[in-house]
This record gives sequence, structure tokens and C-alpha cells, in this order.
Amino acid sequence: MEMIINKKIDSIQALRALAFLGVFFVHSGLKNVYGAGEWGVSVFLIMSGFLCVNRYYPKMNGMQVDFKSNLVFAIKRISGIYWLHFALTFGFLPFYFLGTNTEHFLSVLFKYVINFLLLQAWFVIPYMSINRVSWYLSAILFCYFLFPWMLKIIDKFSKKKVICAIVFLYLFELLSAIVAAFLDCADVSFYNCYAGWVIYYHPVFRSIDFMIGCLVGKLYISESDDVRKKWKKMNNYTSLCIIGLILVLHGIYNHFNTIQIQTFGSVLIIKIISVAGFSITSCMLVYLFAKNDTKIVYIMTNKFLIFVGDMSKYMYLIHFFVFEYIGRVLWRVGGENFYKKYGVIAKLTIGLIITIVLSMIWQKFARIIKNRRYEKQSLS
Repeated sequence: MEMIINKKIDSIQALRALAFLGVFFVHSGLKNVYGAGEWGVSVFLIMSGFLCVNRYYPKMNGMQVDFKSNLVFAIKRISGIYWLHFALTFGFLPFYFLGTNTEHFLSVLFKYVINFLLLQAWFVIPYMSINRVSWYLSAILFCYFLFPWMLKIIDKFSKKKVICAIVFLYLFELLSAIVAAFLDCADVSFYNCYAGWVIYYHPVFRSIDFMIGCLVGKLYISESDDVRKKWKKMNNYTSLCIIGLILVLHGIYNHFNTIQIQTFGSVLIIKIISVAGFSITSCMLVYLFAKNDTKIVYIMTNKFLIFVGDMSKYMYLIHFFVFEYIGRVLWRVGGENFYKKYGVIAKLTIGLIITIVLSMIWQKFARIIKNRRYEKQSLS
């Protein structure tokens, strides 16, 4: 039994690694992978909801559900990586006062307060998130805050209601994509400042993917033995179809994203895929990898991906910090042309190595602190 559980954990870690690598490749500047980052974020959110239900549903009767208890629960869930976020945010401080792009002290101070309080995703992201990827912490904190209430609600749902709720949430995402495409074409400045921020970064909107993950988690743990047997016969074919669908969606997304003159039709396709399409395929993959009974999942669950998945929560925050410093160094050494020529290669190689090393150091540091706290609690 323990071996089966460990294998499922390994397969989930492998999927988490794939999601992180999607984000990593996009931020490195690699071409033709534009949608991989958005897909990766959807995987993280859906997987978080899915795993929370699997972990806390059996012991939900002991959970307190009120504003204060929910806030404490959310803070505990995020505490493992908060101090890394704190340290990295401080690491960006020189960028505000060195070089030509300096900012007023009070403006910088306000940004830092907002980021330390994990409120950056509630503001327009390009201006408020100091470590650009840290908006995710702000969003997931809100999701964790809502989770005890979500758990109490979905506990009363029948299987039919769970499926209806998933369909409703996806239809809402689809409608949001259509509205976003309309605003994008009608007024680009409005879209870039508000609508684009709402449908990608805002905690309330991103909590929809988290909710879907919770609902899928409820389906997963309430699945009957007969359904499991039927699914097992189809899994290898189903996994091929899901991966094929993901590749097709990425191909369509990248094709329309590289068109110089965007029409309403092309923008609509991009928004539908990024908002709803990636969410649906992420949901399928989380379910598939959680089952861990297909050859494709077995192949992908290798030592490297398990290793990356295990440290992805650190690597996610660290990689963008590393990329920013690499970019500045290359620009100083060789100028703009040198950076354009070697920036992507440097980030994919040197950047990955530095990110892994820093993540390993932080992981070891976090374990030491955790062990010391455990020893103090044991003594007291």
C-alpha cells in the first residue's frame, strides 16, 4: 500500500515538474512555447485544489471553518515558501536605485509592503509584483483561505452536482475569454491595464481553477471500483488523446500568437485556449497522473522530473530572479545585441543550473529550520 502511495506521489511530482518547465521555457525567451507558461500555471492551481481535497477531505470534520481559522490555515499552507519570497523580493531592490530606471523611494516602499503582505495580485501586475512570478503566491493564498469553505460545500454535493459545477465553471471561463477578446480588440490600453490582469492574475478569477481542482478531487476519491476497472482498460488510449489534444492546443495557440496583425477571431481563439482550453487539459492530466496506471505516465515519472517536481515550489520563485540577474550581466558585458544572441542559451543552461543549486540550498535550509522547530515543540 505504501509503495502504491509513493508511486502516485512521484507521478504528481513529475507533472509538477512539467508544469514548472513550461513556465521556465517561456520566461527564458525560447520561441514557440508561448502557451506553456499559462498551461503550467493552470496545472499548479488545479493540482493544488486536487491535492488539498485528497489530503483534508478524510479529516474535514476536525477542521474549523470561519474567517480567522481559514486565514490561519492559508498562512500555514504558504509559510514554507514565504521567507524565500521575502528574500528574493529583497534581491530585486538594487534594480530600483541603480542604472537609468530609478524610482521614487516611497513608490518602491509601497510596492515592497504590498509584496510582503502577498497582496500584489490584487493590483495591476506589471507594476506591483516585484518578482514577476510571485503573483502566484498572492493568488494561491486566497485559494487556501477559501478552501475550508469549499470543502464544506462540495461535501454535500452528489456526483451529478460535482460534474454540473465543473461544467458551469468552465462555461464561465469560456464566457470570460470571449469578453476579454472583445475588450482586447475594442480598447488595447484598457485590456492591458485591467481585463488581461483580471482573467490571468486576479486571485478571485484564478480561484476558479483551484475550485475545479477541488471538485475533480472529490470525484477522484469517490470513484467506485467498477469505474476504476473500466477506466484502467481505456487509460493508455485516453492518455495519448489528452497529450495529443494538449499539443494541438499549443500549436494553435502559438500559430495565432505569432500573427503580426491580430483580428477578433485570432484573439478570441488565443483567449479561449489560454483561459479555458489549458484549464481543461490541465484537469485531465492531473487526474491521469494521480491514477498513475498508464505507460506514458510511467515513462514521464523518471528521476529527473521527480527531482525537479520536488523542488519546483522553490525553483518557480527563484528562476525569474536568476534570469533577471543573468540578463543584466549579459547586457552589461556585451550590450543589447549580445544579450539577444546569447540570452536564451545562457538562461536555459547557466540559469537552470543556478536555479537548481539555489533551490537545493534553500530546501536544505528550510529542512534545518523545520527540524529545529520540531525539536523545540517536542521539548516544550
